[in-house]
Amino acid sequence: MKWFLSNISIAIALLLCPQLMTAQTSEKNSDFYSDFTKQRHEKWASYIPDTFSIQYAGGIGMFSAGVGWRYGQNEQWGTYILGGFLPKREMEHSHVTFTIKQQYTPWHIPINNSIEIEPLNCSFFANTIFGEEFWMTEPDKYPTRYYGFSTKLRFNLGIGQSINFDIIPEKRRRSRMVSLYYELSVCELNIVNMFNRYIGLDDVVCLGVGIRYYR
Repeated sequence: MKWFLSNISIAIALLLCPQLMTAQTSEKNSDFYSDFTKQRHEKWASYIPDTFSIQYAGGIGMFSAGVGWRYGQNEQWGTYILGGFLPKREMEHSHVTFTIKQQYTPWHIPINNSIEIEPLNCSFFANTIFGEEFWMTEPDKYPTRYYGFSTKLRFNLGIGQSINFDIIPEKRRRSRMVSLYYELSVCELNIVNMFNRYIGLDDVVCLGVGIRYYR
């Protein structure tokens, strides 16, 4: 009888062990899959723009708008992509512009719980304008190095400041913060022309103002 009960116990243990091992393995696989899925979602979420900007003037069009990403330990870095519009004035046609901007903000100074200022924003950006009358290299109708620069692409340096208003959680809809900013910028061609005394300082610097929404 004891021999029979012993064999029955061994048989039950053998039957239960694989199921327990399978359950433990399944739980580990589930945890691994959950962690992998979470990391993958977080990675893709980082590619979604978290800012939307609207700007007036500033050397990139009379009006421009675009998206951007803030990143870094204290969101000190920003990358922005903007499309602009230049209406017909002295030129024969209106034009569209495209800008890529990299910005560095070393300090964020809180004023109170809902307002902070950024006393210095440093930026570098490249801007291009679309139109058949603008070119990257000189057309054949001009002598070699007659102009020596592109009329289609400009490189710019800028400095500015901004003030940020945090939206209280109860009133947030699509943004968590709104920022008002201004920027003074110069392009490489205007700097050269200033040193050659073709233009004055007031024609070198461009002023742009804008508003930025943070997701």
